[in-house]
Amino acid sequence: MTFHSAACGLLLLLLKLPVHSAAISETNPLMTVVTQAIARAESVRLTRWAYTRTTVNDGSKTVEKYDPALPRGERWQLTLKDDKLPTAKDLAKYAADQRRRGSRGERPFRGAIDTPSLTILSNDTARIYCVFQPKSGDEDEKELMSKIRGTLVVRRDPAHVERVDVENTGSFGKTGVFSIRELKLNIAFAPQEGRDEPLPKTIATKLRGRALIFKSINVDSEVSYSDFVWRPTTNAPAAKPAS
Repeated sequence: MTFHSAACGLLLLLLKLPVHSAAISETNPLMTVVTQAIARAESVRLTRWAYTRTTVNDGSKTVEKYDPALPRGERWQLTLKDDKLPTAKDLAKYAADQRRRGSRGERPFRGAIDTPSLTILSNDTARIYCVFQPKSGDEDEKELMSKIRGTLVVRRDPAHVERVDVENTGSFGKTGVFSIRELKLNIAFAPQEGRDEPLPKTIATKLRGRALIFKSINVDSEVSYSDFVWRPTTNAPAAKPAS
């Protein structure tokens, strides 16, 4: 694992927290639209979509393609690695990694929103603008999450999450493990024509800080999604093992 991937893993650990579907205000029609949009975004799984995922880390591009119609073990394909065509060694390692992780499609929106904390700031004819506090679990998480604030933009018709932005309001960390002075996470969604679910467009991450005192955390990453094709059935057989 590279230090870059470890740093991104740290960010995911901070934000990949459970969401409770408690009703906030059943009498507020705007909040009803917001909670419906959040539930819709959380339910999206890319298991029935073929798509391209492009990751740019510090200016270096990697391109992967996912197709659930292909046999298991072949659904993820690496087409570009760090701006270059992948070598045979790259492809073998990638295939081994995918076998370990499984070939299921992504679930791009894993709730970091503490729904009872949602507050509507404003709204217009097209959108509803909210702020929220990320969900925290134990006391350590509560202390960390208290330094993080989120904003949410929801399209009204059809109701779907358009954008989620998360950033820190002050430095935070764990003594002797890591300290973060800047955190920004931006997730953008867009509905697909003829489909009810919003699909991810981009996930951008910026992370600055230190780990284990002497390691700098300096992450600039953007993941973009494109070329979506709906696959109504995914009955492809498993891939045959290499002889």
